[in-house]
Amino acid sequence: MKRFFRLLSLSSPYRRYFIISCVFMVIYTVLNGISISAVPVLVDRILAGRETELPDSMQSLIPFRGQLEDVLAYVNSIDKVKLLMWIGIMVLVIFVLKGVSLYLSQVTMEIMGQRVTRDIRSNLYNKYYRLPMNYFVRSRIGELMTRITSDVNLINEVFSGRFVTNIKDTLQAVPFLAWMFILDWKLSLMLIVVVPLFVFPVAAIGRKIRKLSRKTLEKIADISSVINETISGIRIVKIFCMEDYEQKRFYNQLDKYKKIRIDVIKKEALYNPLTEIIGGVVVMFVLIIFPRKVMSGEITQGFLIAYLICLAAMIKPLRTIGKINFALQNAMAALQRIFDLLGAPEGTSDAGGAKIFPGIQESVMFQNVSFGYASDEPVLKGVDFEAGINKITAIVGPSGCGKTTLVNLIPRFFDPWKGVI
Repeated sequence: MKRFFRLLSLSSPYRRYFIISCVFMVIYTVLNGISISAVPVLVDRILAGRETELPDSMQSLIPFRGQLEDVLAYVNSIDKVKLLMWIGIMVLVIFVLKGVSLYLSQVTMEIMGQRVTRDIRSNLYNKYYRLPMNYFVRSRIGELMTRITSDVNLINEVFSGRFVTNIKDTLQAVPFLAWMFILDWKLSLMLIVVVPLFVFPVAAIGRKIRKLSRKTLEKIADISSVINETISGIRIVKIFCMEDYEQKRFYNQLDKYKKIRIDVIKKEALYNPLTEIIGGVVVMFVLIIFPRKVMSGEITQGFLIAYLICLAAMIKPLRTIGKINFALQNAMAALQRIFDLLGAPEGTSDAGGAKIFPGIQESVMFQNVSFGYASDEPVLKGVDFEAGINKITAIVGPSGCGKTTLVNLIPRFFDPWKGVI
């Protein structure tokens, strides 16, 4: 949960866009609920040729039942053709307003998402300049590139218009569920019991997907590193005829990535059959109980169809919960990698009372200097020499003996383990 709130905190500078997007999502949801009210009137009054009556089950749930019955009495008195025209106009207006609301919700969220990802990439890029050289020695270029590209793209998914659409689809469960409780709260309460059968597997699958998402990002970094090493060292590859070796190395990384992705896809695919099974159980209960109320006159055919429409519409929000969970788990896996980088120690630290370097006056002197990139593998050990100013000093030795490392100590790209420069 901390990671989730940390993810949301990224959008805090642009919270106004988030609020605007949420407002239009709520408007869309409310309009969707209002559109269901036309179904009983359309079925009972227009198709069945009978008056629309409130079911007995709505007696205790509607505080303004009397006023609503007056409205229905007026609706029942309208001519069928005229009523059908008014229903058509109402549906058209609702759909136009829904379209405008959805557009504004998606656009405002996308604007916020692009600004958030711009800030993250800028912070990562600036962080690279403040990291010590030793960090770049330990890290691969491909790894650093994927942090600022692929990882940030996964976070952008949470603030994108597509994610807003998924949230919108999930919120549709609210008006549909409200209608179901209004029409028959006892039956709807029974159906709610099956929700844990869906929630617990979703949470378990989500945790596994987060782990696999991190492995996926790491494997993308491996692939990027191989590509970078091959292209930057293409002359060496060609000189030593290593094309086959590099192709096999690249193929092995792709194959490992493929296996991880297949594992992710298998787990994501579990949502659909799980939703279908739960939906089948719910429909079974409704088909056994609800038609009897129609036959006994407790409820009209119009309200039966409205209940079934709401029930069928609940399937999509349940499926969308899985999509939202996927996006969040992927984003949180990427977020952890990004914050690991942003939290890495920066630069080199000065000892207390350190003096400002005035520049080379007479010479550069190494006194018993030792250094290595790994704590147990020294590259330089007890180096002593002096290079005078305005003189040429040659540093000679076989490949890998530490010549470049020695020179890199002079501008303080690294600090020696011991000794003085």
